[in-house]
Amino acid sequence: MKSKALEVILIIAFVLILDPFSASAETYKWTDDEGVIHVTDDPTKVPDKYWEQEKVKKEEVKTAPETKPAQPVQQPPGPETEKRELYGDYPLDWWVYKFKALRKDIADTEEDLGKKQDFIAFYVRGRIYGILLTKDEASRFEQYRTEIPVIEEKLKKLKDELEELQRKATIYGVPRNIRE
Repeated sequence: MKSKALEVILIIAFVLILDPFSASAETYKWTDDEGVIHVTDDPTKVPDKYWEQEKVKKEEVKTAPETKPAQPVQQPPGPETEKRELYGDYPLDWWVYKFKALRKDIADTEEDLGKKQDFIAFYVRGRIYGILLTKDEASRFEQYRTEIPVIEEKLKKLKDELEELQRKATIYGVPRNIRE
């Protein structure tokens, strides 16, 4: 009986996770020289030569039903109808994506480092106060102690990379709200 209830709960959880009405993403579609149609949600994967063509479209994917306004709203020309403005060798979408991805990597690395440093501090305090700790905690302590310098070096490199990206973005005139 318990396994049947668990099975029902898992099925419900799976359906909720894969709820098609909550999906929303930007997609980029182009046809290459051989006639093959490509679709991606990563603007950095679109080859530069296809950005100049009218075939590349930035579309908002909407699976939820929409209500239509009584009067049609005139949309201003967007990336679909205008030639893309380049900042350096890349369109603005590329810069946005790069900054967002780099900042996420930095935040994730800082979080991981913080958790491991907190565990090290907990372990050391436990030893000072004579708290008995398990073998698993001792091995995790040793593992984290060797990982922390590697993570700190990775974090330094990511921050240097962000600083360099900000420097280049400033030179190429990328808007300040994206750089900062």
